[in-house]
Amino acid sequence: MQSLSPDDLNQTLTILETAHSIFGPWRSAIASQDLYKTIKYALSRFTAPFFQVFRALADHILSGASPPESLPLEGQIIYNLLQLYYDMNAQDLPPEFEDSYMEFFAPQGGWFPRFLTWTSPLLAGEPEDTSPSLLSKIKTTVLEIAEVRLCFHDHPR
Repeated sequence: MQSLSPDDLNQTLTILETAHSIFGPWRSAIASQDLYKTIKYALSRFTAPFFQVFRALADHILSGASPPESLPLEGQIIYNLLQLYYDMNAQDLPPEFEDSYMEFFAPQGGWFPRFLTWTSPLLAGEPEDTSPSLLSKIKTTVLEIAEVRLCFHDHPR
């Protein structure tokens, strides 16, 4: 996990894609003590670097500091980070994520509301293209995360 960094974008994307292939199955896994032990172990090593990279790249992109040539790669990394956020919260709300709730969900200034209102012509895709654009995938994933959080809030496990 020491290799996960906002400085080496290609390496970071590869690590995030690998992590999603490992964590993604948690979404539909049947809850068990063994699953929770596995999740707890993985999160103990992954959460801190995940938050570091998310904060750095989200701030960089949302502030408009991304040069046009690197925005597609940075957008893909953000999309993967959002997918991982969902993966890591699909079974239960880990304490680290619960503690950072306002940072991500605050109506004024939270990362997720900011991504929902963010626009980027470079990531919006072509109007005639029927496949979802990267910008659309980012916003959809934010909404899926919000749905999972509401589910836990209304029906704690």
